Amino acid sequence: MDIASIHFEKEAIMWFQMLHRTLAVQTWPNLTRALESYFRPSPFDSPMADLFKLQQSGTILDYYLKFMALANRFEGLSDAIVLHYFLSGLNREIRRDVVA
Repeated sequence: MDIASIHFEKEAIMWFQMLHRTLAVQTWPNLTRALESYFRPSPFDSPMADLFKLQQSGTILDYYLKFMALANRFEGLSDAIVLHYFLSGLNREIRRDVVA
């Protein structure tokens, strides 16, 4: 567990230090369950809605990276749907050129 914790970053470091100090997790299976429980997406999180509402507000690269982070959370989306969501979030001028 200590070796794995070397790779933790930001809030995961503080989270692990608290667990380690309180001896709340002492085995690898318990650590993996604790990680999954603490860092899993909230049941109130709606990545599909976030993907649908995503609009380009900066560079195309920034938009692309945000889009891919959301789109990769789903399996089973058709290529046509993914393309539609991507194009619909682009700035109007860019979208027009890409569609043409």
